[in-house]
Amino acid sequence: MGDVIIGGANNDNLIGSNGDDLIRGGDGDDTMRGGNGDDTLIGDRGSDLFLGGWGNDRFIWNDGDGSDVMEGDQDFDVTEFNGAVNAGDELLLESNGVRASFQRLNLGQITLDVDNVEQFEINGLGGDDTLTVKDLSPTDVIKVVFNGGDGNDSLDASQTNVDILAIGGDGSDTLIGGSGNDTIVGGSLEDFGQGEIDYMSGSGGANTYVLGDSQSMYYNYQGDSDYAWISDYTAGWDSIQLQGGVSYQWQDTTIGSVSGAAVYYNNDMIGFVEGHTSDAVQVNYV
Repeated sequence: MGDVIIGGANNDNLIGSNGDDLIRGGDGDDTMRGGNGDDTLIGDRGSDLFLGGWGNDRFIWNDGDGSDVMEGDQDFDVTEFNGAVNAGDELLLESNGVRASFQRLNLGQITLDVDNVEQFEINGLGGDDTLTVKDLSPTDVIKVVFNGGDGNDSLDASQTNVDILAIGGDGSDTLIGGSGNDTIVGGSLEDFGQGEIDYMSGSGGANTYVLGDSQSMYYNYQGDSDYAWISDYTAGWDSIQLQGGVSYQWQDTTIGSVSGAAVYYNNDMIGFVEGHTSDAVQVNYV
């Protein structure tokens, strides 16, 4: 067990123990030191300094917080961003030398100056969110998780080589991965793509496009009005994930002027793989 430390309205210096601490800065420009252990540091308002120390630490930024500096130190550390509930965030993640720079470009601009953090988890929440991920190779970042939430969200990670986990959420989303090994899920894990058309692209790497899991099939609600459109599919590298124990039908077809392979369940199209025939698509059943 660790300590629970909550700062006040002033500029606080908050120091954790060797346990798994929860440190919350409160208002003011605070310095938070996690020490050893798997610590959770929450800045709150003000321009704060996060010092994780040893252990697997999590740094949390919530809507309304200020621009912060985050230092992860050793082990596997995570920066978590939680955007606006009722508006769309315009977000940029890029390198600044060997450090990672995460910026919100609207709704009150902020910058997170981050070093020695291995993973970003970006939760758009409400609104039409956009995230651009650029080259992160000089940094310690190895994975980016994007959960768009409600709204028509867009992810462009085509310039990066880190692994991407993209979950579009409710709405018709456009999700473009990078050259890493990406997993792309168009719908939310609650409605499974109901009433939406999601556009997915891997942009290199060995990618998995998720159209179902072991419990549910996605996009099987409204005929051809909800499905996943997959472009930039690479035969021999990429795969489609579908629910197992279900009988699907694959058919080579054309949508508009674009040819490809479509997968159906009971005459309901749930996915379309642009530019490929059915026999070129690798499917993993779960």
